[in-house]
Amino acid sequence: MKIGLTGNIGSGKSTVAHLFSVMQIPVFVADEIGKEILNDPNFHPQLFHLFGSEIFDSQNKPDRKKISEIVFSNPDRLDQLNKIIHPEVSQRFLQWAALHNDAPYVIMESAIIFEHHLEYLFDKTIMVAADELIRIQRVMERDHCDATAVKNRMHQQFTEDEKIKKADYIINNNNLQPLISQILSLHQQILNL
Repeated sequence: MKIGLTGNIGSGKSTVAHLFSVMQIPVFVADEIGKEILNDPNFHPQLFHLFGSEIFDSQNKPDRKKISEIVFSNPDRLDQLNKIIHPEVSQRFLQWAALHNDAPYVIMESAIIFEHHLEYLFDKTIMVAADELIRIQRVMERDHCDATAVKNRMHQQFTEDEKIKKADYIINNNNLQPLISQILSLHQQILNL
């Protein structure tokens, strides 16, 4: 079984993914694979065509910070970048999942499952939800940035309500309900499918 784990920026989906991995559930982190693809020289011509030479550093590697500055202020550029990265991420996930068919299920952690209509890859989806103010505070502390920068990134994602409507399961991460008990309960539900 393939499970998609999503949540908006600052929701705590990486923490939830880590807790599943502690329980011996294989977790594929889409962001990490996306970074690998950015650094893969096979994709550099497409990046050059999209962004020009200014996004490459002195070692001719893509500068992720420069790319982020461009795409988070220009939704069209973000969409174009995602059209390069996400088909490859999806393909790698399916190949990776096939290597873990001895596990009861596998998880792909990705912030933008619903935005890019990737639900078809999964048997079920989990949404990690948290109030917007909590999410903003978490990202400001994690990334050492201001609230405006966080909100700009938030606007690139569906609203939390939109994602909750689409998800099969919800984990609430507002620091009110213990995460571990929610994850253990959800794990049991998935095993019983």
